[in-house]
Amino acid sequence: MRNNCFALIVIGLFLLIACGNKPNPEVAIATCDAIPKDAIPFEYNRGKTIILQGMLNDSIPLKLLFDTGGGSWINLTDRLKGKFGLNKSGFISKLAIGKYTKYIPIDFNLGKVLSAKVDPNYAIINWKYFDNEIIKISFQHKYIQVLENNVNTTGYDSIKMKLIQSRQLIIPTEIHLQGKVINEDLWFDTGCNVPIFIHNDFVTKYALNIDSAEHSPGITHAGNAGFSWVKADSARVGNHFAPIYTLVYGEVFKSENYSGLIGNAFFENFDIILDFKNFVLYLKPINDEKNSSESSGQRSELI
Repeated sequence: MRNNCFALIVIGLFLLIACGNKPNPEVAIATCDAIPKDAIPFEYNRGKTIILQGMLNDSIPLKLLFDTGGGSWINLTDRLKGKFGLNKSGFISKLAIGKYTKYIPIDFNLGKVLSAKVDPNYAIINWKYFDNEIIKISFQHKYIQVLENNVNTTGYDSIKMKLIQSRQLIIPTEIHLQGKVINEDLWFDTGCNVPIFIHNDFVTKYALNIDSAEHSPGITHAGNAGFSWVKADSARVGNHFAPIYTLVYGEVFKSENYSGLIGNAFFENFDIILDFKNFVLYLKPINDEKNSSESSGQRSELI
């Protein structure tokens, strides 16, 4: 995914596996009576990643990390290369998720460092699988649903997204920490498990106090990296705030198009509608305040 985009893929996959090298036995799985007909259930683990079940070319079962920050239609591990007729990137393959089937180009772009760490049948799929569709993501009931054109958005706030380079979904975000109000454009990235990730430059730009920051080891497609955590208060997208226990900063994800990432640890507090026809994000808070505050208070760790 180029330098930054490769790192986005890697962030997604290493969050898919045991974050912080710790087992994540608690996995929330949608139940049949909690989702609408034809919706796609997903797993949502303590690593805060959306995992779909898919079938490639009618023969290869995949665990798919749904990553709106992904750079390819679907990204496979190197260990699938040369198997089942999957010989090179760009090869058009059939991918079925639930009742939906599309023919899309595959890619082998995860890097050897990461491919060696995960199950060969893990993959990343980006939002373009649902291009020109309107989808709902329910973190409360753990499903993705493709919606009709006459979508009922009553109770939702709407936020216009910027589409950069035909794939980056950018949204204005307000961050509250250390008595400061920070307004920046962030990349909406469901492959990122933290609330908000910013570049190290923010520390100087906003004169942040990092004396009490906690540091975590990390990994990118090219090797090791480091990330740090500082306590924050809340963040706002549109009219809605959500508590964020920590803010992550590091050396990656710097671009002239955006100032960082906003991920699932923020958005799990909401039901979401993503309009990929008009590029509008709709948010409605989940009414279970106890569950929302508890989930946002748990810090996911990077490996």
